[in-house]
Amino acid sequence: MSCTGEGDITASEEVIQPCLQLYPQSALFLFFHGRIEQIKGDIDKALALLLRSVESQSEWRQFHHICYWELMWCYAYKCDWLLAMKYAEKLATENKWSKATYTYLKGSFLSLCGEDEQTESLVKDLYSQVPELIQRFAGKSLPIEKFALKKVKLYKAQNCQLNLAALEMIYVWNGFSIIGKNMELLDPISQLIEDSINKLISKKDQLKYYFDNYSLALLLKGVCLAMKGQLFQADMCYQEIISHAKDLKFDTYLAPWATVEQALLRVKMGEYAEASDLLDCAKSNYRGYALESRLHFKIHAAYTSISQSKECCKIAESRDNATLSDYEHFPSGVKYRNRSFQSGKQLILLKNKVP
Repeated sequence: MSCTGEGDITASEEVIQPCLQLYPQSALFLFFHGRIEQIKGDIDKALALLLRSVESQSEWRQFHHICYWELMWCYAYKCDWLLAMKYAEKLATENKWSKATYTYLKGSFLSLCGEDEQTESLVKDLYSQVPELIQRFAGKSLPIEKFALKKVKLYKAQNCQLNLAALEMIYVWNGFSIIGKNMELLDPISQLIEDSINKLISKKDQLKYYFDNYSLALLLKGVCLAMKGQLFQADMCYQEIISHAKDLKFDTYLAPWATVEQALLRVKMGEYAEASDLLDCAKSNYRGYALESRLHFKIHAAYTSISQSKECCKIAESRDNATLSDYEHFPSGVKYRNRSFQSGKQLILLKNKVP
């Protein structure tokens, strides 16, 4: 799966099927099969395969953690926040990669489980643990931990309120590219975003960090609209975020990410020159925001996508301009008629013998 959230599903399936026939109970191949189904948007099938992978062996506990990570996201895509939190809890307890990230995810998933006093108290307790769990390697911490720490600071600055934190993490990890392939997953998430926007607008004058919260909701709404094919409406969302870039106090990353999303829309529409200009803008005009290196990977993947799309257009154009004579005469004196037609990406020549 690339940094734009795409993957070659056909090639992956061709590789995995022979392996599954030879080793149907292999934890590794069951996991890969589950990932393929996950990327295709068939989350129920992905869950079944990932759970089978976990159950197939007990010696390699670290591999269970890889499965837990994907199970967590699968349940999050289904808006089953309690089960998503369950696997974040397993990771926080058993795995050492980033306890700060796991704990932040636990709090973010739990925050969508209700607004009662007990839930809010648990969320507050989880978020308060994040700063203490930050790890440093050679004096530096993980970018995703820095991001989580910054969001916790915003949570405290907003009187223990954080808008759409779980959906924001899904977006950061390219989850919307999966959700967008299944309308049964996309519709409830779109509704959550729409409800959040309406709530924010109604409290606009009371919110100190209104533009940070509103712009995040707009970014997520734009992504959902793009997945539904409503490209113009999505572009308007991204443009509004960019217009409020100077009003962003915490989430300054939203403007460059919105610019890249605009570029990806142009790629879908075949407007490659404008897409490249937008990518250049995102890369050159913004500095020092959260998850900057992650966005640069996404920009690089988008450039690659543009190059490949241009190459495909050139090939298609050359084929469209190709001319074939009605008849060919071979040295043997046998006469053939040439017929040509487009099938997928290949120009197929059929030579039918003329009596």
